[in-house]
Amino acid sequence: MHLLFRISLMTLALLAYIALSHYLLVAPCCQAVVLPEGVPLGFTWNQTEPLMGANAEDYVKKLSTDLSSNQTLVVTGLYYAAEEIPTGFPNAGFARAGRIAALLREKVTPDRIELRARLVTESPDTRNVPFPGFLAEVRDAAGLATQTIEQLDDRIIIRFPYGSAEKDYDPQVDGFVEELARKIKESGDQILITGHADNTGTPAFNLELSRARAEGIFQLFLSQGVPADQLLVEAKGDTQPIATNETDRGRYNNRRVEVQWIK
Repeated sequence: MHLLFRISLMTLALLAYIALSHYLLVAPCCQAVVLPEGVPLGFTWNQTEPLMGANAEDYVKKLSTDLSSNQTLVVTGLYYAAEEIPTGFPNAGFARAGRIAALLREKVTPDRIELRARLVTESPDTRNVPFPGFLAEVRDAAGLATQTIEQLDDRIIIRFPYGSAEKDYDPQVDGFVEELARKIKESGDQILITGHADNTGTPAFNLELSRARAEGIFQLFLSQGVPADQLLVEAKGDTQPIATNETDRGRYNNRRVEVQWIK
């Protein structure tokens, strides 16, 4: 009798341990994710449906009212290299940008919104906490169509004509590149030069074209006296679009070289 009682107690203790272990493993993933106070919209790892903060509706309204008749709202979805690729999209960035645009389309017509995507660097906490996941910027519509060089907070984009490894000729661009080369030399930092292409042509052709574009900027920096050991070159072909390949302007945005400081 005592033996059976002891076995029953051991069984109950084992079942309780299993139940507690299951709760500790499962409970965190089932808790609702809450955005920090003041953050209107955000995302979590591998998710493309936005989290809505307390002031999300006011934020969306402000974006739409800030847009004048000659301006375009550029919505850039941010994504990380290790994230899953959503069905129907080149990357999670485009899916996130599309979801933000969907929130705006009751107030802003689709032709006033331009969707883009940007690959960003993962931090130690990225997979565990909500992150903004997008940028929204009101831009002059005419300037977007002819922007040869674009300065972002973490990179510089140099764009190219269709099928060419030569950057668009523009004296101001040449002056900008010379000044950029001077800053690179003075910093002593390593620089990553990454070539890209639109999706016109075969993947193999686009990879070589993107490599030629990156090598062209590499040689340009060398001619300005930047040491070769400060420069790294990569080619991505058409695998990392930042804009749609369905329009002329989108393809122009994708024909590019990105220059980034390596941190």
